[in-house]
Amino acid sequence: MPRPKNIVRRKPGRPKTGITPIVGLRLSNELTAAIDAWGESHQVTRSEAIRRLVELTLTKNPANAPADAEFIAAVDAWADANDVPRVDAIRRLVELGLKGARK
Repeated sequence: MPRPKNIVRRKPGRPKTGITPIVGLRLSNELTAAIDAWGESHQVTRSEAIRRLVELTLTKNPANAPADAEFIAAVDAWADANDVPRVDAIRRLVELGLKGARK
């Protein structure tokens, strides 16, 4: 039986969820707990806490934090300047952000 021509076929796989790329990284239990504590004190999720801590470290002023593409470019520039992969750069920037937030 032939298919009707007016049916639109979806592409296989998960649908796109947004423009911002996803970056996965491994964190120690201690760093994860510190991020969670910081996030709870600022009433944000773990993902948002990591973003804000990295932005805080890169800009020293979260209100002037770069937009998505600019943010990734800034992280990549920091990673290149410090000769580390992006994942390690994010981990180190989060650690620096937590240290700066404690002061």
